[in-house]
Amino acid sequence: MHYRLLVLINKENAKTSKEARMYVFDRLSEEGFAGEPTRFRYPVADSFVIGGRWSGELTKTKLNEEKLKEFEKKLEDVKDKEQAEKLFKECFPELKETTPCWREEYKIDGYEDDAEIVTEELWDKLISKCDLNADNGDYYSGNMCIDIDNYDDITKENTVGKKWVVVVDFHN
Repeated sequence: MHYRLLVLINKENAKTSKEARMYVFDRLSEEGFAGEPTRFRYPVADSFVIGGRWSGELTKTKLNEEKLKEFEKKLEDVKDKEQAEKLFKECFPELKETTPCWREEYKIDGYEDDAEIVTEELWDKLISKCDLNADNGDYYSGNMCIDIDNYDDITKENTVGKKWVVVVDFHN
């Protein structure tokens, strides 16, 4: 089964989305987040990718909910990525991002919008609704958020504008 994990990192550890995504990928790999179980170690996941099934979620979080519902309804009739991209641009002409739909789910390093610096909007609409105590929580709820650089409590004050959030899809 696939689960979503939001990973926070200190802003100074990455200058770009690509750097933030690779930093999280490397840190999770180094810390044994995924892999084969051994006699004395049982990783959280057997595999993971940045974004994956949740690629584009940060972009979707910022969109007008009514327009997003309308877009998703129209998307049901779309047959390929090119049509999906055109429809997205019609529904959200003000955005530079590519459509958060019809993405490669196994792209290891995800997409540009799978990592962003935390804004008030991302905090209010997404991060604050997560279990912010993942180190003692249930990774398999699909609603976890961890700060991989710190063991401090995750609060709005120490996160907004000071952290990157990276979306991770993991399998177990």
